[in-house]
Amino acid sequence: MRDAQEKYKILFILALFFGIIGADKFYTGKYLIGILKLITLGGYGIWWLIDIILISNNKEKWLDYFCSLGHPYKNPTREEQRRLQLMEKYKDEDLVNKIIAGTISQGYSSEMLIDTLGKPVKIDEKVTKKKTTHTYKYGQINNRSFKLAVTLEDDIVVGWDQK
Repeated sequence: MRDAQEKYKILFILALFFGIIGADKFYTGKYLIGILKLITLGGYGIWWLIDIILISNNKEKWLDYFCSLGHPYKNPTREEQRRLQLMEKYKDEDLVNKIIAGTISQGYSSEMLIDTLGKPVKIDEKVTKKKTTHTYKYGQINNRSFKLAVTLEDDIVVGWDQK
């Protein structure tokens, strides 16, 4: 968070003193807008003034932006966004690495399974007095055949059959 606060201060200083030539936009990776701001001298000063107001009034937004990216020079890729979301959700780097790799394990919850393999093509359910068994089926081959069938008891993975 400290790093994000320092980056926010740099952004504010760039906007205040060099925003008229688009330095704040270049710093946040918005190069095209930075060039437009440079050519128009901050939209004849109006754009520059609006940016200073927006940056100073949206400090939390900018701190979140810098925290989520790690650094301001690039937008996160889809994979980086997914990793950040999974880390926020599970708070376990080893588990997140397995989920991203597509590895299933006994003990996964149904939610972890869906995060790993996506939504199943079909779900079969069997309810008894003692437990509820679901079979999540992936990769349909024909009407009754699937490449992968994962068995869950009470929403916990207990095994799978892969063809």
